[in-house]
Amino acid sequence: MRAKNGQEFSMIIKAGEVNIDVMEENVLYYYKDTGKVWMYCPCGCETIITIPTAHIGKYVHNIWEILGVTTGKISLSPSIINQPCGAHFIIIDGKLRWH
Repeated sequence: MRAKNGQEFSMIIKAGEVNIDVMEENVLYYYKDTGKVWMYCPCGCETIITIPTAHIGKYVHNIWEILGVTTGKISLSPSIINQPCGAHFIIIDGKLRWH
């Protein structure tokens, strides 16, 4: 189901391997070992989006800034475009904003 503008997203900080079998909608999974955020696309298409937030390796492009990890109110910048479905959104202070 498509998330509404202003939908709250919770955050779970994880370590180790990504387990997509236990992922839930409206939750951002931040894997501190890799510096990546994993989430379901908020449009409802069920695509899993991976967002790199740290330089892992030598040639990393499209790095997003992540703020609010300690408070749980994550902000990701710049906005995110999911190529398969065309969803375009940003998360600010843990809330979804559609573009």
